[in-house]
Amino acid sequence: MLNITFLIRVIKIHLHLRTTFKRNDKSRELTFSYCAHHIRKRQSHSSPASGPWNVLFFGTSNFSLESLRSLYNEYRAKKLCRLEVVSVCKEKKNVIVQYAEEKGIVVNEWPLENNPQDFHIGIVVAFGHLIPLNIINSFPLGMLNVHNSLLPRWRGAAPDIYTLMKGDTQTGITIMRIAEKFDTGNIVTQEKIDIHADETRPELNMKLAKLGANVLIDVIGKLPQVLSSSRPQGKLGVTYAPKVASKTSLVKWDEMTAKNVYDLQRALLGLYPLKTKFDGVTIKLLDVRQTSKPEDGRNVDIPGFARFDRKSNALVVTCKGSSWISTMKVIVKGHSVMSALQFRNGFIRGRKKDWILFQSNVT
Repeated sequence: MLNITFLIRVIKIHLHLRTTFKRNDKSRELTFSYCAHHIRKRQSHSSPASGPWNVLFFGTSNFSLESLRSLYNEYRAKKLCRLEVVSVCKEKKNVIVQYAEEKGIVVNEWPLENNPQDFHIGIVVAFGHLIPLNIINSFPLGMLNVHNSLLPRWRGAAPDIYTLMKGDTQTGITIMRIAEKFDTGNIVTQEKIDIHADETRPELNMKLAKLGANVLIDVIGKLPQVLSSSRPQGKLGVTYAPKVASKTSLVKWDEMTAKNVYDLQRALLGLYPLKTKFDGVTIKLLDVRQTSKPEDGRNVDIPGFARFDRKSNALVVTCKGSSWISTMKVIVKGHSVMSALQFRNGFIRGRKKDWILFQSNVT
C-alpha cells in the first residue's frame, strides 16, 4: 500500500511540473521532459557535439534586447533547450530584466554567487562588466560576445559613438570569443555594413542590434564547429572607444572642421547636445548642419566666429579649415530654447560688431 501511495505522489508531481505555471501574471509552459532528456544526455560530456544548447545570456541594454528576443524565439521553437538571463538588478529594472520577467525567463542577478551549472555556452551582448575567468571556463563551449564594431577597431564601451565621431563610413558586427580582457578574444565571424552620411547613433545602434542578433543565431546554428575556425585579432588597426562624458560634447572650433562638428552631433544624439561657451556662459547648439559661407561680405575666417545670417535665419559659426556650421536653435544656460534670431537679438545685437566669438579649448 505504501508503494502505491508513493507512486501516486510521484505521478502527481510529474503532472504538476508539466502544466503551465504563472509568473508575473504571464503564463509560461515549461518543457521539462524535453530539456531533461538533453541535460541527462550531456552532463557526462565536457564538450557537447551538437545542440540544442543550454544558453546563459548576459546583457543590460536596449542593444542587448534584440539578441535576447532572437534567442527566446529559438527557445520557443525548441532549437534551444534552456535559456536564462544574467543582468544587473536594480530598483529600476532595465529592459532585459523587464523582457525576461514578461516572458518567464529566469533572471540571475549579477554578480553571480556561484559558477553557472549545466549551461553549454554563455552569450554576452552589451553587458558592461568584466567577466572573471572562472565563469568563462565554466561553459564547455566558452562564451561569445556580440560587439558592435569591426574589431580590432573600436575596442571598448562606446564603439558606436567613436565610429560616427571619427567619420567612419563602414562598421559592422563582430562575434568573438570572450577572453580575460575586454574585446581581445578570437574573432568567430564579422559582418560589415555601410554608414550613410547623416546616420545618427540611435539609427546605427538599432541597425547593428538587429544585424548582431541575426549573426548570433547563425553562429549558434553552426556550433561547435564554427568555434574551431576562430582567428586571433590583428595587432594592426587597434583603436579604443572608452566611455564618453558630457565634456565630449564641447566643440573645439580651432581643431574641428564643420564635418567634425556635424559628426560629433550624430555620435552624441540622444546623449548630450553640442555645447560651446561665450563670455564664460554655456550655450547648447541644437540641430547643427554643415553649410556654406554666408554672403554678408565678411572675410573673417577665425574659428568660433559666429554671426546671424539673415538669408537663412540661422546662426552660422566658422570652423577649422574655412568651413561653416549653422544652427537654428540654441539654449543659453538659464534660459529656455530660443531661435537663432532670438539669440541674435538678445546676445549679439547692440554690440559694436554684429558678431561674437565662441571659445575653444575651455573646460
